[in-house]
Amino acid sequence: SEVIKVFRRCGHENSIPCHTEATATCNMPCTMLMSCEHNHSCMNRCGHIRGDQEWDINQHLPSACRAEVTKVLEECGHSASFECFQSGSYYLRRYQCGEQVDYVCGEGHTTTMRCYDYQVGSIKCQKLINNFTFPECGHKSNISKKCFEAFALFKCTVMTRKKFPECGHEHSELMRCGDAMSPTLRCKMMVSVTGKCGHPLHMECGQNQEDAMCDMPCERKRPCGHVCPLVCWEPCTTDPCPDCYKELQQFPRP
Repeated sequence: SEVIKVFRRCGHENSIPCHTEATATCNMPCTMLMSCEHNHSCMNRCGHIRGDQEWDINQHLPSACRAEVTKVLEECGHSASFECFQSGSYYLRRYQCGEQVDYVCGEGHTTTMRCYDYQVGSIKCQKLINNFTFPECGHKSNISKKCFEAFALFKCTVMTRKKFPECGHEHSELMRCGDAMSPTLRCKMMVSVTGKCGHPLHMECGQNQEDAMCDMPCERKRPCGHVCPLVCWEPCTTDPCPDCYKELQQFPRP
């Protein structure tokens, strides 16, 4: 079919097949500028914007500009490329910088990570530490852990005699260092203490003094004036006094 030249309202001249004149749109590059802060040229074809009708001004708003721009990120100083409509402060505050940076952990290991992960504190050193030392007890482990993993996630398995926190004496039985001592365990170390009665007591360290039985002679006096004949832990009896009985035998009353 015959090719004809058509002059459109946009000012462009198009060469098109004669029979498509009524429906053809302008395929020349658009000469309008976007209304963005950079005044980028429109990246569309003219016919996509105007056709043979009135211009669609919405297509030239800043929100429609897709030209590439480079911005410097305030948080880290790295540069990043954006489509123009996404280069405002709203998008920049939410942008996750993908630049690779080196982070040195407290143990001196170097880890390469995304700049954004470093900024938000998502720092996990993956370096394996073999046969690490437990800081609480000083024992060496026979396992490995990642550098970022807390020591509290692991238990020391060295068999040892743990000390009772109340007295400092060692437990008589071996147990794993990382296991907590049961609150029901009592220290069985024999110690000498002074009881409430004033007598020295030889008893287990973890034993309650109230349960200890003093086997020293009782020093309390009975109503008759004689000393109680029982041992200290026994309650004084109300039975007849044996000393009084002996006196009656030696010196019978007339």
